[in-house]
Amino acid sequence: MTRRDIAVLACLAVAVAAAGAPLLAGRTLYYGDITLQFVPWRTFARQALLTGVLPLWIPDVFCGMPFLANGQSAVLYPYHWLSLPLRPADTIALGCLLHVFLAAAGAYAYTRSVGRSRSASCLAALAFGLGGFVLTKQQFPSLAYTLAWLGWLGWAQERLRRRPGPAAAAVLAGVVAFQWLAGHAQMAFLQLVLMGLSFHLARRETRRGKLCAWWLAGLALGTLLAAAQLLPTYELLGASDRGEFDFADAARFNLPPWQLGTLLLPELFGSPMGRLPYLGVGPYWEMSAWVGLVALAFALAGARGERFWAITAVAGLVLAWGRYTPLYGVLWAVLPPLQVGRDPARFALYTTFALGQLAAAGWDRESDAAERWFYVFTVGLALLTVAAALCPEAGWEGLLRLLQPAALTKKLAGVPGLAAAWRTGVAAQAFGALLFTAAAALIAGRPRPSRRWLLLLAALELLWHGAGVNPTVPAAAFDVDPRPSHVREAVGPIYVSEQELKRISRNCFNYAHYPRRGMNSATLAQARAALVPNVTVGTGTWQFGGYDPLRPAAMGRWLAGLEKKPSEKRDEVLPMWRASGRLEAGVWYDYAPLWPDFAAPVVRQSRPTAQRRVFHEVPAAGFVEELTAMPAGWHGCDARLAKVWEGVHVAWEVRRPNARLYYAPASFSVGLFLSLLGVACVAAVAVTECSSGRSQRG
Repeated sequence: MTRRDIAVLACLAVAVAAAGAPLLAGRTLYYGDITLQFVPWRTFARQALLTGVLPLWIPDVFCGMPFLANGQSAVLYPYHWLSLPLRPADTIALGCLLHVFLAAAGAYAYTRSVGRSRSASCLAALAFGLGGFVLTKQQFPSLAYTLAWLGWLGWAQERLRRRPGPAAAAVLAGVVAFQWLAGHAQMAFLQLVLMGLSFHLARRETRRGKLCAWWLAGLALGTLLAAAQLLPTYELLGASDRGEFDFADAARFNLPPWQLGTLLLPELFGSPMGRLPYLGVGPYWEMSAWVGLVALAFALAGARGERFWAITAVAGLVLAWGRYTPLYGVLWAVLPPLQVGRDPARFALYTTFALGQLAAAGWDRESDAAERWFYVFTVGLALLTVAAALCPEAGWEGLLRLLQPAALTKKLAGVPGLAAAWRTGVAAQAFGALLFTAAAALIAGRPRPSRRWLLLLAALELLWHGAGVNPTVPAAAFDVDPRPSHVREAVGPIYVSEQELKRISRNCFNYAHYPRRGMNSATLAQARAALVPNVTVGTGTWQFGGYDPLRPAAMGRWLAGLEKKPSEKRDEVLPMWRASGRLEAGVWYDYAPLWPDFAAPVVRQSRPTAQRRVFHEVPAAGFVEELTAMPAGWHGCDARLAKVWEGVHVAWEVRRPNARLYYAPASFSVGLFLSLLGVACVAAVAVTECSSGRSQRG
């Protein structure tokens, strides 16, 4: 790497810092899954790791379930170990900045490795790293952290293609392991498919068999390094309700064909951070795939002659349509990996990355095609601005009713008012984009060295669109114990109905609009005090329910059956499992325990010893009755599993007092052994390469 490359990376770091300026000022992300899932998980994992315990099991959710086995917990991801001194909220904030930079830097490294110029590679890095797909996904840390390794995966493959051998294969293995450990298996799989196709279609060597062997060795070694995570995840996946998805569940969020205009104007249908609520289909951050008009013009100019990336860009959009095209349904039926994943809109990853590569090709090509596209965009945006301003509101109202369900438009506001706001918003955004494209057209028409100013223009355009995409709060807002007083005093598990969790989540997190004046510490504290899913994780409170993408299917069925019972029936069932109370319709109902004596022969779901492998130290001989959906991995000293019924009720026969029950899954033990074996292989390669280098210098 030269000084000029370092200078480019420094410029990318400045751009990322500008995009995440609130995070540098001591604020943190909070919206959606961050509050519902990721901050609680980081809290629990940090507490365990700082006490020297690996958090294999979490007792706080669903009356206990595997924790490390859930890949999205990313317990073994190196960043989470390095950030242990930080508060969980600060870990999320720093992780956002770090991984946006890694995504941009990886795109730059890969584009340079395939022979593009520095300025062209910088444009590709800006389009991907600061584009809508990566920037909006920071509200989903496990997915965002996995995305950060896409460019580096391509860079490692190109390094292997140029110099096949054990050293390059080991580097590839390291990148593959990082993306597996980052926490989102679906995105890691999509990235491996994309870069694998790119690698094999771009091979030029004559000894292809040898090159392919080294590539397979790198992938296998990387998977081996991550085996301690992958094997427990595979075991949990088999017991989760992911295997019970139907097509409607899998094709949940799709990018409709009529929303492709958001590639030109990201807020064409509004946005949660704008004056106009988001009127599009699905959450805004699942639908974002814009790369900026500057990059898009160069991508269109570079499409000719770049067949692979042009096809990839189009294929990504078609697959992102999901249920709007029969193609996705056919692929879902014949490809098992798609059946455990969700949200076809995520295939827009292929489009976003491919457009960055096409933009780099167009930048390096000696032609006026990009300049012509800037003029086309300028004229088109000018016409759109005038049309939006002059078109009668009745036309906008009719279009709104055509594209949106009546229930949604009525819920947000009156349709006429929304139509008027939509017209104003589109006109304003089109005029702002017009200024960018007009300036780009003027710069593109000047001598080639002046075109570097287009990089600054591209960065400013992306920052303009990305401002406010990820709302923030003061990091100290997460330091307050979220539990109401009646929950803090609970000695047994609490029950919050599924309908109550959905109602609370909708009220606290409006996915069509962020809070108009921003979320502050007080309002976030109110949301957390309403017991949105998982906020009590790490506080010592035990829940029957919760939120987890790999919830055991048996527990889901048990809870669904409980949901169908009337309230008086729940009040009969829940105290049997030592429930402290239930929250329903905003009202707390206390329960008195039926078995207060823990020395009785039958112990109903006693509280596990916090943060330890030993789940129970049973005080008396007899039977211990558990409510857990995962008996696999559990062991008993002087106790044995007596029977299992209804899929979640587990009984242990205890043969003497003070017997111990503990969780030690064989999948993790085997996976850890394989991972250590992979580490030994990498270490052997490193030692061999160092010895070879010394002998050559000697």
